[in-house]
Amino acid sequence: MMSRVNPQSSREELTQVSTNVVPTQTQMSGFVKNEQVDVHQCLNEVNKRALAIGCTDFECSLERFKALATENGKLTSTTAREAITILQGEMEGHYENARREDYGQNIKGPDFVVEGLEEFENITYVEVKNPVGSAIKIANGQKGSIARQGRQIGAKLVYQQNYWSNTSKTSELENINPAASLPESPNNILGVVDNFDVP
Repeated sequence: MMSRVNPQSSREELTQVSTNVVPTQTQMSGFVKNEQVDVHQCLNEVNKRALAIGCTDFECSLERFKALATENGKLTSTTAREAITILQGEMEGHYENARREDYGQNIKGPDFVVEGLEEFENITYVEVKNPVGSAIKIANGQKGSIARQGRQIGAKLVYQQNYWSNTSKTSELENINPAASLPESPNNILGVVDNFDVP
């Protein structure tokens, strides 16, 4: 069983870990070389986060990380960021046994299936969002409002919670895997927002 820590008290330690990130780039951009994600660096980041929040008994194999970072047969910088985030939630004791579900060819359902713990015992799915700071958005030619980004993330989470728990909507998808499990209610999907790339 993993150690449960207070995420508020560990925020300062996590921020200190991020000080080597260039403010106009995401942390993930440092883990990509020649358009390939370096999964070893990603797993090192997972271990750094475990150390920073005092979770000394957390372990994740390279094989498990690759499985968490692969969606629809593809391992991308986005899916690798999601894997780092989902593992931090496991470290903090919000849920366990995170895994990807096969929703069918080219269908991206909720990011992860989980088993919720304690105050999150009703949670069976997690949807991960990774916002970025204004400097990163501006450097990439986008508008840089954190407030606007926050509203968009909130609206998207509510939409996804309602959509993926609505069987009349999901049954209309052509390639949906009939064996795939989906949430029974919007309340079964936890939205996790990882602010690591927001100074």
